[in-house]
Amino acid sequence: MPHQLRKLAGTPFQVMPGTLPQVLPKSIVMTNGAVCAGSNRCSGFISSTGLRLEAGLIRGWGAEGTRERTYFRNSRSPSNNSIDLHLTHSEAPMKAALLNAFGTPLSIETLPDPVIGTGEVIVDVVATGVASYAHGVFSGARNYLLEPPLVPGAGAIGRVRAVGPDSTRLAVGDWVYCDPTIRARDNAINPDTILQGWTARNPAALSLHRFYHHGSFATQMLVPTENVTAIGDLEERDAGKWCALSQLLVPFGGLLAGELQPGDSVLVNGATGGFGSAGVVAALAMGAAKVVAAGRNQQKLDELARRLGPRVSCVRMTGHVDDTRRICELAEGEIDLALDILPRGASASQVLAGAKALRRGGRLVLMGGVRKTGEDEPALPYDWLMHNEITLRGQWMYPRVAIPQMVSMIRAGLVSLTKFNVTEFALDDANEAVAFAADNAGPLSLVVIKLR
Repeated sequence: MPHQLRKLAGTPFQVMPGTLPQVLPKSIVMTNGAVCAGSNRCSGFISSTGLRLEAGLIRGWGAEGTRERTYFRNSRSPSNNSIDLHLTHSEAPMKAALLNAFGTPLSIETLPDPVIGTGEVIVDVVATGVASYAHGVFSGARNYLLEPPLVPGAGAIGRVRAVGPDSTRLAVGDWVYCDPTIRARDNAINPDTILQGWTARNPAALSLHRFYHHGSFATQMLVPTENVTAIGDLEERDAGKWCALSQLLVPFGGLLAGELQPGDSVLVNGATGGFGSAGVVAALAMGAAKVVAAGRNQQKLDELARRLGPRVSCVRMTGHVDDTRRICELAEGEIDLALDILPRGASASQVLAGAKALRRGGRLVLMGGVRKTGEDEPALPYDWLMHNEITLRGQWMYPRVAIPQMVSMIRAGLVSLTKFNVTEFALDDANEAVAFAADNAGPLSLVVIKLR
């Protein structure tokens, strides 16, 4: 058997069971000594072949030392009392794209496998997104709190490889989303926070960054248990589309913070970027009656409106005083909730024009990257905020509960991943993926590194 494993990759085979023990009615005993216990678990060792079966995972050692790895759901056939298993792929040692220093290309290297501990999960990464601004992060231009050398990458879709002893629900082989937002566990009120493989929120969080140092541009990653969310079964070819979770969750967190209500009129200010366009999708799924998408690129706005339907109206921001009026005209009234998710280079006038489209009692959520200083720094008038009873809220990322909520919305068909255009690259082409993402940024656009 071990000499045949490489040839069997991707082909079905059967392991014939023996008799069922009376004391374990849900267990199946293999004729060659392995034991398969429970409907979705296998454990034991087939000494004659060198094939191990454990917790929904098959490991085998081939003639050349290659490890064969597959995930499976076993099932008894009532006709022949057999168990059908399926080998899906071979696995080499852990491979990663390494950022050795700011301003240098990513280097494709082999690294030691991560070692699991209590409160942790190891995930086999299948797909991970590449942000349009990744080049600015890796060059050092964005001044992110990041300490090379490290494996970059924030967020991933993958399958559980191993779980710690304190995990009660996750199982080996589960499809999961790896949330990059890691919060320190020693301060519930004001936890230091990092985005794994991307940045630390403040210098105090660097110790957390140094421990969970490597991100998702690798075939494996070590993640805190609470940052791993099961997303249900899916076809491996669809893993790239599920990377849209990383884009959807950020504006979804802002819309939750703004308490979007069914029937609301919503403004997404900065709608032509990845997060902004995903925010339009999320607002529609949450029941917004009308979404006004504001941006500076008319062509991208037209494409967004065409793809998302009649509940979306688009306005090109000009920086003139009539921007607010045109937003209200498209909304057929004033705005209930404004989500400001503008990029770093946006002007103060665009921030203010979106805010002033709010009705009395409206809500404004700031999630963007505006970094203006001096005379061009956004300034919201105190008197206007007070007399119009505006709720002003800043929001960074999203609460943990948002992840299963968004997964449920996708599974229910409220959010369609087919709205996103996905371009995939192999890990060996990680530098090309980063360059492509920078050159092709746009609404509902996903660049993905596919690792399997």
